[in-house]
Amino acid sequence: MQELRAATLGDARTVDMVFGLYRQNTREKLNSAYDMPTMPYLSSTGYTTAETLAAYSDLTWHLTDRFDIGGGVRFSHDKSSTQYHGSMLGNPFGDQGKSNDDQVLGQLSAGYMLTDDWRVYTRVAQGYKPSGYNIVPTAGLDAKPFVAEKSINYELGTRYETADVTLQAATFYTHTKDMQLYSGPVGMQTLSNAGKADATGVELEAKWRFAPGWSWDINGNVIRSEFTNDSELYHGNRVPFVPRYGAGSSVNGVIDTRYGALMPRLAVNLVGPHYFDGDNQLRQGTYATLDSSLGWQATERMNISVYVDNLFDRRYRTYGYMNGSSAVAQVNMGRTVGINTRIDFF
Repeated sequence: MQELRAATLGDARTVDMVFGLYRQNTREKLNSAYDMPTMPYLSSTGYTTAETLAAYSDLTWHLTDRFDIGGGVRFSHDKSSTQYHGSMLGNPFGDQGKSNDDQVLGQLSAGYMLTDDWRVYTRVAQGYKPSGYNIVPTAGLDAKPFVAEKSINYELGTRYETADVTLQAATFYTHTKDMQLYSGPVGMQTLSNAGKADATGVELEAKWRFAPGWSWDINGNVIRSEFTNDSELYHGNRVPFVPRYGAGSSVNGVIDTRYGALMPRLAVNLVGPHYFDGDNQLRQGTYATLDSSLGWQATERMNISVYVDNLFDRRYRTYGYMNGSSAVAQVNMGRTVGINTRIDFF
């Protein structure tokens, strides 16, 4: 992936602008085999490629010192290909295909400072996931691409900030069409378009700087995301992997020492119930985890941090599927201990 960005710098500008170029190229090869006790059942080799080229620009016009409007546009060209071959119970199969797609996306925004500390804003933005082919080939099916998933989001929010307190709140509505979702029998699941879905929600954030170098952060959200009646398979069901609610809280500090600043952090995260499948048969309940870290600013350019994620080793499911009449799930990694090092060369 490569990205080149150019943006205006400094304050008190009438117009702020961002320009960018983006490229992502992916090439994958997959060999798979399923054997039975007496004979080979299925074997296949697949090649897939995907490339995205995009150019984008965003502009913010400060009409007054309190009121601004903004707009942006993104042009993207996506192309993908697939080629696969294999055999199932001794019968050969194979196919190949290519697809090209162009997308033009836009966004509009407006913001107003009610006071020196309080801002309100509104925003409308489009988004998408590119079209393409499944990495895993399916015997007996033609090389047919899934189409691009497209969405439009409407957001209304506010932000209040003083030297000690920051408060943020937003409500949103998102409409998605041609949602991309994995479905099909176990071992042969493919990515396909599952129809339309609507999501509404509220997000809240608060930060209290209760002492020099210390802050307490709280955040939460409530989301309702469902397939619409236009979805033939899942109408009225919850969209998978979207928790009904979530929350988090953390205490963050910066302690100056003669050997460099120390940055302790302790955070708790709450994830609400959600499903793993469009049929809403496989459900993960609410769970919470506790994370901790300690960073050290060793030099002006070097930062080292030690972290322990999921401190109490809370187990929960990250994915689930049906295997015949049995439900099978994948669990999380559990407690994770690690070290991060960051070095800035420029």
